[in-house]
Amino acid sequence: MKKEITVAFIGNPNCGKTTLFNAYTGANLKVANWPGVTVERMEGAIEDHGHKIKLVDLPGTYSLTSYTMEESVSRDFIVSDEVDVIVDVVDTSSLERSLYLTLQLLELNKPVVIAANMMDIVEKRGIDLDLHRLSEILGVPCVPVVARKKKGLKALMHAALHQAEESNAINHQPMEIERDIVRDHAMIYTSDIEEKIGQVEDQIPVDANRNRWIAIGLLENDEVLQQKYPLDLKKIAGESISDRIVNEKYDY
Repeated sequence: MKKEITVAFIGNPNCGKTTLFNAYTGANLKVANWPGVTVERMEGAIEDHGHKIKLVDLPGTYSLTSYTMEESVSRDFIVSDEVDVIVDVVDTSSLERSLYLTLQLLELNKPVVIAANMMDIVEKRGIDLDLHRLSEILGVPCVPVVARKKKGLKALMHAALHQAEESNAINHQPMEIERDIVRDHAMIYTSDIEEKIGQVEDQIPVDANRNRWIAIGLLENDEVLQQKYPLDLKKIAGESISDRIVNEKYDY
């Protein structure tokens, strides 16, 4: 692993992401604007296990489909080669809503660690979350944290550094797949959608292991990706494919 790594914090608005980021950075905080846009950029630096770590707090977003300027900033950075590890901060008191973004992040085929935040709220409600099973299903570490109480910080960063070390062999392997098509991804769609994803992937130049994410985005009519990869997908996509992909994510 290289001596300096970049860890990006991403998550839904109000998931406690910035609180967690501040718990790590403390006074070692630098605030500026993202290049070319008036959106605040927050960076911090820490050292752990002999490595210099740059932490970047991204604007809150519900998905990687760009709409607002803030969401575009988060998406552009998380997709870039600058990011070594993604810390996906999820609000465990609203898990289903949070995990939609998680599934999109896993499709990027980058090192991901899930920071299961607000566990104290979940426990007060008497809810027992099986984070070990969630980790098995998604194929990435899922670390319980309480950002406002600074609980779980060491374990989370340890998991992030471990993911960075294993980044060349990251494998989001699902535990149970009852499908005709088996891939090394947590989210497996119905067989006809998987076939269409494969057909689109075959038309995309090799792009740093992101072809699957790009193909899915194109089928979802992602305007940014359509401009970068102007492919004629009328015969492949069909009218309802975008809605089906979204619905299958939520079903999963």
